Amino acid sequence: MYKAVLFASDGEHVTDYHNTETIEQVENKIDNQVSRWFFYPFAAVIKDNNSNITNNRILSICDELTSLKGKTVKTARDYIKNNPDYIDDLLQR
Repeated sequence: MYKAVLFASDGEHVTDYHNTETIEQVENKIDNQVSRWFFYPFAAVIKDNNSNITNNRILSICDELTSLKGKTVKTARDYIKNNPDYIDDLLQR
């Protein structure tokens, strides 16, 4: 099972689309969420297990942040938090 982790521009995150069977199904749900998570513009897919999500590895992520694929949620959170100029530039596109 898989779920989405959605990141805000300051690195904060929430999860959604729990208990989804495939990565592709989570990606489709993300693509169709419209403005539901407006304040969390960067989406990734992780395994849906009961562990601390900050240790989960990113299995799929938005094109702008593909360098974070395979990294932990904590690493992605820290990267987003510590690179505000780059993140702001992404949001302006």
